[in-house]
Formats: sequence, structure tokens, C-alpha cells
Amino acid sequence: DVQSGATFDFAGNGEDMGFIRGAGTINMGGTNQAVRVGAAGFYAFAGQYSGATSNLIVRGAAHTLYLSGGNSSYTGNTAVEIGTLIVAASAPAAGGTNGSLGNAGSEVLLGHTTTSAGTYNAALLLDVAGTTVGRPLRLRTNTSAGVTTN
Repeated sequence: DVQSGATFDFAGNGEDMGFIRGAGTINMGGTNQAVRVGAAGFYAFAGQYSGATSNLIVRGAAHTLYLSGGNSSYTGNTAVEIGTLIVAASAPAAGGTNGSLGNAGSEVLLGHTTTSAGTYNAALLLDVAGTTVGRPLRLRTNTSAGVTTN
């Protein structure tokens, strides 16, 4: 839980975490790192997620991450492998503008990459009217995935 005004600095280390929530800043501090979240439950993050080429990955069948902050600056991918990501602030395309899914032209990936037996459900929901995602959305193979707008 990163409170408003606080910073959680990973110092360039990727991390598997149960969840992120709060309104502070999560700083990856390195390149090609990822925060992977997946604990069962609903978690709201209104803060800023930052880091050069850092990735944000949702990976939990009963995990829902609600992003309402519109000032994240990470430049890596956003992936929903298993679970739900709800976006309540716009995610503009690259070009110097921060947004709920960072400041990148990279893809928003939906689905898991494994080919083992089973179905992996991934969902991207746009919660607020007028919310936009100006980045490419890519559905991965072996996935039941969808995008829903409110």
C-alpha cells in the first residue's frame, strides 16, 4: 500500500507482488524490469508508476487491478496475462504524454503465452466514459480475452 506522497523504489529490481494499491509513486528505477501482481481481490492504484522500459503485468485469475491515476511514466508493456485490468484514466499514445498505462507506444498485451492445457481469461475494462487507450492492443494465443467499455 503506497500512500499519497510516498515512493516505493524497487532500485531496478523486478518483483512478483501480491498487489499494488494506494496513491503514491512506484518507481522501478531500472530498465527491462517488471512488477507482476496476482493476489485474489480488487486493488485500486491512483498513483504514478515509473521506470524506463519497465513493465506492469497482471497475473492472477481472481485479481483485479483498477488504475485511476493519469500520470504514470513507465515506457514498457502493460500485460494482462490472467485477470482483469480496469482503466479509469486515459492512456495516450507515445509522444511525451503520461497516462494511466504509462508513456509508451508499446502494446497492451492480453492473454497468457503458455500453450499448456487450460483456458486463460484476461480482460481490459475502460471504466469512465471518454477514457481512451491510444496504444496497440494485442490478443495472445491460447486466450479468452476481451476489451469492454463502460
